[in-house]
Amino acid sequence: MLGKSLKGIELVVWVGLLLLLVAGCGQQGANRANREKEAALEKPVVNINGRDIKARALYDYIKQNFGNEDMELDDYIKSRFLDFFIEEQLLVDQAQKMMVSVSEAEVERAMGKSEGAVELLIDTDVWRVGFRNNILVQKFINQFVLKDLVITEQETKLYYDNHPEEFTLPEKVRASQILVEDEEKAQNVLQLLSKRSFEEVARTFSISPEAEKGGDMGYFEKGQLPLEFEKVIFGLKVRGHSQVVKSPYGFHVFKLVEKRSGGKLPFKEAENLIKIKLMQVKGEELYKKYLSQLKAKSHIKIYYQNLGFQYKEKEQDKEVD
Repeated sequence: MLGKSLKGIELVVWVGLLLLLVAGCGQQGANRANREKEAALEKPVVNINGRDIKARALYDYIKQNFGNEDMELDDYIKSRFLDFFIEEQLLVDQAQKMMVSVSEAEVERAMGKSEGAVELLIDTDVWRVGFRNNILVQKFINQFVLKDLVITEQETKLYYDNHPEEFTLPEKVRASQILVEDEEKAQNVLQLLSKRSFEEVARTFSISPEAEKGGDMGYFEKGQLPLEFEKVIFGLKVRGHSQVVKSPYGFHVFKLVEKRSGGKLPFKEAENLIKIKLMQVKGEELYKKYLSQLKAKSHIKIYYQNLGFQYKEKEQDKEVD
């Protein structure tokens, strides 16, 4: 009996030792994986004008812009992040050469406006660096790349004349409704409208969401309402009301409150909108041209073997090739 008991104890001890060995191997494996990951982050992924930039900076950039670098991103998306990262680094270098500065107060204000996004990151310093670079680049672009950007009245007038479809206003109507559950109530509502105002009857009897506003539904263009409603409302005279209209929602009585005829928006009213649009278009063109020239005169070397993913070219670049 004693021999059997000793053998049983021996077995338990061996099993325990085996479990400890397995657990130790698992921990060693995890530690090794962490060391390898840290080592990979210290490797350079790109050299810009003689300056090596480590993988850690790239993945911090992805984290700052995407929220979590460990989420599943395919190689094409990671490749685009690398492209954007290189562009940002080029612009940051130029901004620093031109003595553009960013204060701590500016960074704090920007971070305060994106407080919810900061919570996505474990390391707030990563977020701070990203905000500082964003502000620095934007300041540089505004001060040096777009400094001569001007939109003349002649340009805005030419755009206005060449794009009439963008400034044609459709006919609009403002309508109100009274909605009730059955036709008998709807007929009673029609009779009440000869004695009381539409708004008063709507507040008292209508079950529609806008009842508290006297049935006011707001403004509509053609195509925004169900066809059976549109035919009735657009056919009414201003301040006139309809007969009972049946629908899946119940029984309606509509009133045409106001009608705005369509036409072309006057140039003076459209001018500021056109200027904003043209500034965006011309600004984008100037930025792309500057960035292209900057890349052409810069030395950029990508260490593809250190990226941790297979670099994929842009689809349009493939088509050109």
